[in-house]
Amino acid sequence: MAEPQQPDGAYPRVNATMINEGLFNNMIVSIIGRAVNFDGVNLLQLESGDGGRVNINLSDAEFHYVPGQIIEVIGHLDGKNIQFFISRQLGDNMDLGIYNDMIAKVQRNPKYKDLFDPFN
Repeated sequence: MAEPQQPDGAYPRVNATMINEGLFNNMIVSIIGRAVNFDGVNLLQLESGDGGRVNINLSDAEFHYVPGQIIEVIGHLDGKNIQFFISRQLGDNMDLGIYNDMIAKVQRNPKYKDLFDPFN
């Protein structure tokens, strides 16, 4: 089976369930979650809106860990881990449940295929 082609500048928004299902593997993805653990060197763990946890490999990236902070990470999905490219802090009061509903129920809904076509 051929790997999906990814348009330049476009990347799917994912949660832990999508990663565990193998969706969007070997693609650049975006995940939003709460920072729950950091080993102080190169492994960050996020809790996504569906309650699952995702490992982010920071390697040589500069990263400022704030416990409980909600962040977006953009990186390369390799199996069940994301190789960090860039992040942005989104505060600490974003409703991750609503965000998860958007990506799980809207992004993957055929009714909205025209909006998210590169990933369907």
